[in-house]
Amino acid sequence: MRFRTGAEAKRGEGEITHSFAIITTTANALLKKVGHHRSPVILKQDYEAAWLNNKLPLDEVTSLLQAYPAELMNAYPVSPDIKNPKADGEQLLEAVGERLEKEE
Repeated sequence: MRFRTGAEAKRGEGEITHSFAIITTTANALLKKVGHHRSPVILKQDYEAAWLNNKLPLDEVTSLLQAYPAELMNAYPVSPDIKNPKADGEQLLEAVGERLEKEE
């Protein structure tokens, strides 16, 4: 299951705006290799219940916002077309080169 932070706010005459935020943290070693200094927070499955607990103290919530372990990830180059906001489609996520880390 994947989680995003969500918000619902009332605006004006009963209008409801649905929005979300992407919480970032420092990049792990893998993401630093591809030139990123920030990373979206990816919660470990073990942390999901705590994240959804609205009674969890703030210091415990913020302790969940850690960089995901690099050894559990990999990266590969994709088409530069992905930077074009008009581009669309799953083909943008297809590998166009070798994975950064060898996989067993």
